[in-house]
Amino acid sequence: MGDSVVVEWGLDEVVGEIRNVYESGGVVRVLVAVELPDSGPETVVLPLDSVRLIDDQPIKEPGHWRNQAALLRGIAKRLANVDNLDELHVSPRLADGREADLVLKGRDGRSVVVEVKSLRNPSQQIARSAIYALRQYMRSAGEDSRGIALFLIEDGQEGALKFLEEIEDPRISIVFWRNAKDGQRLMDAVVRQLGGGDSNVV
Repeated sequence: MGDSVVVEWGLDEVVGEIRNVYESGGVVRVLVAVELPDSGPETVVLPLDSVRLIDDQPIKEPGHWRNQAALLRGIAKRLANVDNLDELHVSPRLADGREADLVLKGRDGRSVVVEVKSLRNPSQQIARSAIYALRQYMRSAGEDSRGIALFLIEDGQEGALKFLEEIEDPRISIVFWRNAKDGQRLMDAVVRQLGGGDSNVV
């Protein structure tokens, strides 16, 4: 009890705090105190598996589903013709209930999870959180899964994210997207990870 959790509220999300955990009718439920943007504090009862710890996946910004959905569709369209691609899923639910941004599956069965993060102001905390979330998605997607962290940034911001080069994990590629021209960087990373190549920051 006392854990901070993310609660789906309509199409948006709010942060809540678990006040109690109990079982009713064979279902584990949680009593969660939430702060609603329009009506203030409220207490709700939800199934345990319908909330997630905020440490596992940070809260999404209000209205994220409007711009995020269009952005992911655009990226998916760009990747649809990548060599060795068998399936491409936008915002799929993984085995543990988490929702990934994009999951690509190669003809050999290997999955590549793409985590998209917009960094208006480069932040090590947000960037590290995105890498952590990506690793969680990869575990859910399968033992041989690969990952791509796609950071949407502005020109000149990549220097503040130099620390990402310290992440020496061959299963993960890090891509900086400043404008449409960087789409090829993402394509190259997808081809490399579908083929099991080494990681690098591009």
